[in-house]
Amino acid sequence: MGTFTLYYSAVEDSIKQARKTASVLDLYSKDMSAVASSCSAIADSGYGQTAQAMARKKAQDAITQKGKFEKLAQDLSELESFAKSQDQSLANTIDVAVSNYVGKRKWYQKALDWIRSGYEAFLDRISGFPIVGKYVAHAIRVAEDWVTNSSIRIYNCFKSGDGKYIWSSIKEVAGVFVAVMGVVAAAAAVLAAATPLLVTVAIVGCIAGCVALALKFGDMMATVESNSRAFTLTQEYRQSTKNKDNSDWYRTENDKGSLSYARYYGDISSVNDLIKHTDFGGKAANNVMGIVGGTYSFVENAAEITSAVCTVTVALGNAQYLKNADGKWIMKNHGTSNQVRTKAGGFMENVRTSYAEKAGATFQRTPITNQYARHAGDRIITSQDYSKAFHFKLFEGYGEKFTKYGLDVSRSTQAVYNVSKHIQTIDKTATGIEKIVDYASGNSSGLEAAYKAGKSSQGLLKNFEFVDAYTDDGMKGVGVVHDIVKDIVDHLSPKENAYAAYLKANP
Repeated sequence: MGTFTLYYSAVEDSIKQARKTASVLDLYSKDMSAVASSCSAIADSGYGQTAQAMARKKAQDAITQKGKFEKLAQDLSELESFAKSQDQSLANTIDVAVSNYVGKRKWYQKALDWIRSGYEAFLDRISGFPIVGKYVAHAIRVAEDWVTNSSIRIYNCFKSGDGKYIWSSIKEVAGVFVAVMGVVAAAAAVLAAATPLLVTVAIVGCIAGCVALALKFGDMMATVESNSRAFTLTQEYRQSTKNKDNSDWYRTENDKGSLSYARYYGDISSVNDLIKHTDFGGKAANNVMGIVGGTYSFVENAAEITSAVCTVTVALGNAQYLKNADGKWIMKNHGTSNQVRTKAGGFMENVRTSYAEKAGATFQRTPITNQYARHAGDRIITSQDYSKAFHFKLFEGYGEKFTKYGLDVSRSTQAVYNVSKHIQTIDKTATGIEKIVDYASGNSSGLEAAYKAGKSSQGLLKNFEFVDAYTDDGMKGVGVVHDIVKDIVDHLSPKENAYAAYLKANP
């Protein structure tokens, strides 16, 4: 059975050339007709009659050929339309057939299909270029296949292969550096608080952040140690079994390492996990250490929750007070009192105004009191910097934060923090997309899955300044409530120590 390949770009070029040729022949026919008319002046001579007849014949031949090229253009156009309709019909049939087996394609899958079809059309057009087009298109496809296959291998290695133990360690170390910046931000909140009460709240948040950071260091050490051990076990196993053939694959007496033990240690990502995966010499000791591990996690979560609550409280509290255009708090009586001037307006109105400023709005102020000017009850916006509102900050570093907090940091230190932040960004983005797709496709369900999908969506969208300004504090509040409820449930019904579970199953 033969293969018929139709390049739409080549067909379209042929249609254009056929129509162009028909147009040129039409002009040629008119020129020959003009020549024949000119020969009428000498038609009495034998040569004149012959020239006139030949000119008329050329004009007629040109008209005949013009009709053929017009017919060719029409036939090619109909062929292209027929081929496209058949392609679309086949695509629809495949879509229906696939939907019967794997379900109807989701909107994001259709979007990827649209991008892919555009890419294929692009390659199709390139392949129609004279001489080198086919080779260029082939080279692009080869490069695409190599990049795709390499990316899949790397992804699989770090997602489900031996590399996942390395990635877990890298992720945890990066998380500690990012947490350090969280403590720096909490300390800066103390200086940025508007009133003594908010300063006290900010100090509590800073202390809680330091406690959480110290406990996170413990989680980091437990994760790195356990995952390093897991990776060593996998490499020892690969090395000791790589030369086995089908005849002795079952002989294990000389094997080193273990994939099962590696998975066991690879599940450890905190001090509490380490305690649950360790035998301390008996049931009583394991139960006592289980309480210790649960308390460790409880204190860490409580510290993180306290820090988050204080951060949101200070942010909302500061929104009630006025700042000058240079960002300094406005004091009563032009600086003779330590009390900060309060904004006119309700609590939510002031919060909304504060977030609008974060999103790029500039309000008109009265020259005397520095209160926001009003018109018909609404505060007057003099300008709106939409570039700030929709500023995309997915892979932004910490340079702006260091400057904002007045920190003098070397380039090497800044690079370490930036790399750590980017590692966290890559992991959170990939994980977030997976959670959203799983929930949207029905692979996961329930309130917890919905919360994770919603939080992941907000986490992706908060890369836009406008969305971040209006959702970040609210989502922190939702997250705090969720974490408190989950922590209480986990504390009241803790997971059993792994060794204790083994003893129960094998008395």
